[in-house]
Amino acid sequence: MEGIFWFVLLPLIFVLILSMANLSWDELAVRSWCGREMLNGSILVFALMHPIEFVWFYRGDMKDGPIRMRSFAGLMILFLGVFASTVGSLGKKLTMVDPEPVMSMAQGVAMPGGIMARLDLFLIAFWIVGVFCVFSGYLFYGNESIKHAFSKGRIVGLSLSYGGIYIISPWIMTTFATWIRRYFFVFIYGNLVIGLFFPLILFLMWRKEQKDEKI
Repeated sequence: MEGIFWFVLLPLIFVLILSMANLSWDELAVRSWCGREMLNGSILVFALMHPIEFVWFYRGDMKDGPIRMRSFAGLMILFLGVFASTVGSLGKKLTMVDPEPVMSMAQGVAMPGGIMARLDLFLIAFWIVGVFCVFSGYLFYGNESIKHAFSKGRIVGLSLSYGGIYIISPWIMTTFATWIRRYFFVFIYGNLVIGLFFPLILFLMWRKEQKDEKI
């Protein structure tokens, strides 16, 4: 799965490199700074990207348990590149009102010589593949976490994961579709809370099971 992820990521890096020719450095100049807005934006990015998306960057470096900071540094550089390319290409005002500014930035990027007019087609195609990568990642790493927390973890993990996908998730998305669209931020931050506390509960259960085995 990690190999597929990098295959999905390469077109984005390619688009960012080509977009450097169209950047307006005046738009990227920081003339004022607000700590509260910076904090709110950081929390929102974390809510949108947690927690499985980070696994793609540090899972391959986990040999004896520690997480290497170079993986997170690469993630931050990628985010900064997307931000700089989008704001530098579209401008601050258009970025704020455009519902899909990154895709709009990619539409304005073209390969030298006019070989391909729109590179956003690459992003759309590989984004679809990326959805399945993240989806399968949720299943795999979720099952792995549950398996270590329960003595019969494989059965419990499969029941929770696939049961939630095929039974609970479709019901929630269809029944509360209007509510989710209207209160999308509540949905995002609620998912953040669940995504943080659920692994914590599994970790505490795993620790308790380890202590019981020692006794």
